[in-house]
Amino acid sequence: MRFQRNFAGKQPGDPTKAASILLQLALDDQPPLRIVLGRDAYEAAENLSDN
Repeated sequence: MRFQRNFAGKQPGDPTKAASILLQLALDDQPPLRIVLGRDAYEAAENLSDN
């Protein structure tokens, strides 16, 4: 609980930009199966592909 309270609102990234992308994808006829939003998520996905 303490972690959640201390971390809330301090996540990396731009929530407005993410919301805009998600809305665009929701209207897409063939949206991608997966998306990676943000530098931290991209780096985590890159690390998974290296293994």
